[in-house]
Amino acid sequence: DSVSLESLSVLGERLATHANSTGNIVWSQAMQEIVKLVPIQSLLEKVARAFEGEFHSGIPVEDMRRNMVTWRQKRVREVIWQMFARSKEFGGIMSAEAFESGFSDAIYHVWS
Repeated sequence: DSVSLESLSVLGERLATHANSTGNIVWSQAMQEIVKLVPIQSLLEKVARAFEGEFHSGIPVEDMRRNMVTWRQKRVREVIWQMFARSKEFGGIMSAEAFESGFSDAIYHVWS
């Protein structure tokens, strides 16, 4: 949740440089590029084990980039909706501190 859209764009560009002629990237190379941005090696290894053998033909880079950006935008919408719900509880008025914490606290309600 802490990865910006700009960083995801850079990751997409990095992945594209390693893609083959059909626009696919092998999972091991994708993992290396993702870990450079976000230290989630153990999570990526679990994904690799769960889908063992299914990544050998490669992953379409554009599909992966689009899915990452869409997921990030969805999480931003959830934060905004949560803050809207909180402000409604306070009669539509929130302190600056409560507003700031809304951007750093966990998301408690998934709206989308």
